[in-house]
Amino acid sequence: MKRGLAAATAVFMLIVMLAGCGKGTPLPVAAPVVPVSTGKAIVKDVPVQITAVGTVEAAQSVTIISRVNGQITQVHFREGQDVRQGDLLFTLDPASLEKELSQAEAKLRKEQEQVRRDAREAERYAKLVAQGAVSSSEYEKYATAVAAQQAVVADAQAAVDNAKVKLEYCYIRSPIDGRVGARLVQRGDVVAENSTKTLIINQLQPVYVKFAVPEKYLVQIRQRQATEPMTVTAGVSGQTNSAEGKLEFIDNAVDTATGTIKLKAAFVNGDALLWPGQFTTVNLTLSVLQNAVVVPSQTLQTGQDGTYIFVVKPDQVVEVRKVAIGWATERETVISQGVAAGETVVTDGQLNLKNGAKVQVKEAK
Repeated sequence: MKRGLAAATAVFMLIVMLAGCGKGTPLPVAAPVVPVSTGKAIVKDVPVQITAVGTVEAAQSVTIISRVNGQITQVHFREGQDVRQGDLLFTLDPASLEKELSQAEAKLRKEQEQVRRDAREAERYAKLVAQGAVSSSEYEKYATAVAAQQAVVADAQAAVDNAKVKLEYCYIRSPIDGRVGARLVQRGDVVAENSTKTLIINQLQPVYVKFAVPEKYLVQIRQRQATEPMTVTAGVSGQTNSAEGKLEFIDNAVDTATGTIKLKAAFVNGDALLWPGQFTTVNLTLSVLQNAVVVPSQTLQTGQDGTYIFVVKPDQVVEVRKVAIGWATERETVISQGVAAGETVVTDGQLNLKNGAKVQVKEAK
């Protein structure tokens, strides 16, 4: 009985010892699989563009000011209406200027009649001089009177012409094609000559966009502009499409305060996408990189040795690649060295990665 108990105890102790030995040598654990998002390195033509903030300005902006004193009797447009050159905008009360014209015409007729009488007298005295009935000095007196009266007639004619012009000023017309703004005066208001602003008209087709770029691009811009017109696009907040125009103006000096050069581009603006005074996002195309290898910009990582990316190999293991960057934008980056077209690159999840890590591509949502 004692021998059996001893044997059982020995077996139990052996089992405990073996269990203790197992805890001191854990089994190897497999490296975790890292979930990542990926994209592709693709080949495409990439425009090299400078992005800036621009301001839209009208091709022409005209402030309509009355050229005569008067009271507005009629308004011939709606606010915000498109008008053509010559369209009637306002009518001023013409009564006083019509009276002024009538007086000037009456005076002209009087002076014309006087010059005719003087001419008849001069002609009669010319005949008498020829007959020897009067002296030539008598004739010259009447000839001089005719010349003086002709000058008076010319002054009277000028007064009539001036009165007609002033009367025409009672009918205020648009000097350009454009869109009218808000009325600055109302029917019944009295306007003052060359003083009262009545309306502003902006020409919306075409329009210009002013913007500035760093001076380091000036040489490249001038060289490109000398060979062909440079393309400029302008987009506005809330619009999915953008307008396309051409660079027309390079300022003649760099702004020393900001280190920028001012530029201006012209846009046809047929759909009136651009509005005077509006801020726009401007892209000036410097050149186009043909057949460039492009990756999403969020692929890029920065380390002590420079810029690198994670490339996913066919066995779902990542490889760290040092890359050389070409042109970069917020969304895409041109890779000049380090990645080939068609390779898969990691776009999200890089914080948990290292060279040789196993990955699992997350499904796109």
